[in-house]
Amino acid sequence: MLKLGQYQKLTIVKKVEFGVYLAEEQDMEKRVLLPAKQVPENAKTGDELEVFLYKDSKDRMIATTNQPKITLGGLAVLRVAQVGKIGAFLDWGLEKDLLLPYHEQTTRIFEGQECLVAVYVDKSSRLCATMKVYPYLSKWIEKIPMLAGKIITWCLIIFMAADSLVSAAALMRQDQREKNIPASNVVQQWLDENYDDETLYKIYPKAKKPKKVDKSENITYSNTRNDAAL
Repeated sequence: MLKLGQYQKLTIVKKVEFGVYLAEEQDMEKRVLLPAKQVPENAKTGDELEVFLYKDSKDRMIATTNQPKITLGGLAVLRVAQVGKIGAFLDWGLEKDLLLPYHEQTTRIFEGQECLVAVYVDKSSRLCATMKVYPYLSKWIEKIPMLAGKIITWCLIIFMAADSLVSAAALMRQDQREKNIPASNVVQQWLDENYDDETLYKIYPKAKKPKKVDKSENITYSNTRNDAAL
């Protein structure tokens, strides 16, 4: 049985001008073409080749000796080559880009962006990408041994706790900077260097920017009130 989206060892059963036809030894009737430009030198009928099976631009199953960046059921971070009417097309290392349909996107994506995806077979028997990766991640998690799983879980907990503490400290230090309080220790100096106001606004774009008070305005306002009192 020819397996779409997977690596498979197949036998050369026929040579033609535009390539060779491959098939399983136990089922010679179902054949798939390996284009001539990918046929190894000195390959002959009866040789076994390891190939990856996918579909070309005309939805015909085709073999390739090139290595894709992701296979069926796998996970990978891929770059968006272009965005079209039916979805985005991802560079996965093969001649035909991998389609990421709009209904499989969890957020809006743009050309040049990288995103984590999994590969599945759609209702039309085509290989497509999806950003809804939780079911695929859960399968990987279930395969992790109990002890290793506990270690990874604790590492994640420690990382998240440390990240929360740093974020809280950075925001507290930002408030101090707004009040013109200088750094009094090494930690505050490090926060000023690595988490300045501009950096924090990028991390938290929806945060309200503190309004800086112009001291000259305060002085003018104070003098005006004193003059009015006199």
